[in-house]
Amino acid sequence: MNPAAYSALGSTVLGALFNNGVPDATAAAAGFTTPPYPGFTGTVAQSLRSWPQYRQINWRYFPNGKSHYNALQASFDRRMSYGLQFRVAYTYSRLMNTARNGPWGRGPPVQNPSDMRNLYTVSSDDVPNILSFDRHIIQKSGGTSEDHQNLFRERQR
Repeated sequence: MNPAAYSALGSTVLGALFNNGVPDATAAAAGFTTPPYPGFTGTVAQSLRSWPQYRQINWRYFPNGKSHYNALQASFDRRMSYGLQFRVAYTYSRLMNTARNGPWGRGPPVQNPSDMRNLYTVSSDDVPNILSFDRHIIQKSGGTSEDHQNLFRERQR
């Protein structure tokens, strides 16, 4: 892929042609008079690529990338009588990376492995806000579920 700055040239200039190393009038007027190599046939956009002689490069396995996970976590616990516990927890997080992500490495492919800086963004599987509620009843040995039912009946009165 071309760097994002090239898209400012517009589709007319990027679609202009070189034919056997000779630019057409649109390419020449935009200042693209020299092909990337002698005999080049293709568009201006193709000539601006890192490897203009190849139309498509499939990166089947590219293990390089970076990932950063930052989070703020808070939880509030309340222990009550008869082994009853409550918890409320909140997590605010951000997952940023340059690589494919998701289950089994699925996700958008790496567009330009020679320039990974442009790919660093919020991950597609980022979950920024998580709020969870939890309750526990710890049953002491010898107690039955009937004892806990009686506990709730007493609390409701």
